[in-house]
Amino acid sequence: MSPRASNQSFFTGDFFLVTVIFFLVMTTMTIFLVLPILIDELGGGAMMIGLAMGAVPLGSVASRFFWGRAMDRGGRKKVLIFSTLLNTAAIFAFLTVRSAGPWLIFLRLLQGIALGGNITAVWTITADISPPERLAQSLGIFGTAGMIALAVGPVAGEMIMKYFTPLRDGFQGVFFFAGLLSLLALVLAVRLRESRPSVECPPVGASYRDLMRHGVAAVLLVTIIFAISRSAFASFFADYSRIRGIGSMGLFSAIYSATTIFFRFTVGHLPDRLGRVRVLGPALVVFGAGIALIAFSGTWPVFILAAFLCGLGHCFLYPVLNALVIERVHSCSRGTATGVFINSFDIGIGAGSLIWGAAAQFGSYRLIYLLAGATALLGLFFARPRRRSDGGD
Repeated sequence: MSPRASNQSFFTGDFFLVTVIFFLVMTTMTIFLVLPILIDELGGGAMMIGLAMGAVPLGSVASRFFWGRAMDRGGRKKVLIFSTLLNTAAIFAFLTVRSAGPWLIFLRLLQGIALGGNITAVWTITADISPPERLAQSLGIFGTAGMIALAVGPVAGEMIMKYFTPLRDGFQGVFFFAGLLSLLALVLAVRLRESRPSVECPPVGASYRDLMRHGVAAVLLVTIIFAISRSAFASFFADYSRIRGIGSMGLFSAIYSATTIFFRFTVGHLPDRLGRVRVLGPALVVFGAGIALIAFSGTWPVFILAAFLCGLGHCFLYPVLNALVIERVHSCSRGTATGVFINSFDIGIGAGSLIWGAAAQFGSYRLIYLLAGATALLGLFFARPRRRSDGGD
């Protein structure tokens, strides 16, 4: 790595623009976390809530296999514009929802398909425009926009609903506000430059089997393991903290997110400087320790330490794993690889929810956090340094 290359800035106009687009679109997604309240108001039960909230990840995961290929063949900007347009149309269509039925589920599925394309596009664009020697740092800083949106969206939804009576009018305000955010993201997407590398690519992209070469399969396996471990927190902590009588999901998430964001801005350059795989192992240990420590979070010091360790591990894990996938594939396959990477994380989250749900049914919440912490350590068997980096242009 030359000093000149290592000091190349990734804070460009395009980087700022795509980060804002990511924040806006993620906010339109997280603001819908208040949707179960409307479904209940419309007479829908727990089953309908489950279908509505599950339709988005289902649509996202299924559609990414198409979106990734499409942006590798036709360009990132086209996919970004079309998927953002679809997201905008689906959100404004929620203004016509009058009952908790098939129409609502259909719109949620459209949202998922749109978000699958949009999120895959913005992460791929960020990888395209980032200096290779600062890829993990760039992806880490970019990813903080999504974490901030996760905090902002639900709060914005609740604030809007408070200003309207009856409740259904409040949701009309939520949908209209979310639609405006998506529309703004669409306007900004039109201004963004195409980032697809100007290299000659084969008419037919690499197969998924080809993508798994050069250690990519091992990185994706670590990604799934990380996501399975994390899902123990994401799916069950709200109820666990209530039973333990200390803290809350919101407080834990706030400490977790603040830690991640702080360290990405202060020491986010370390993976690129020291070696991404070298950082991966310690990050897995720190994250696993944080998840396992939740089992003993009966006092405030332990509660805060667990949240801090989880945030510190997450700070490095997601961008490092993403960068390891990107650096090992050809730029012609970067969109497809990004889609597969994001899907691996989402599949791990979904599988973990099922695994830990069964474990809690036959054991206890404390047991699942101990097991989830140990699960993170399994990633160490696959997070091994390689002699050289394959792939690239």
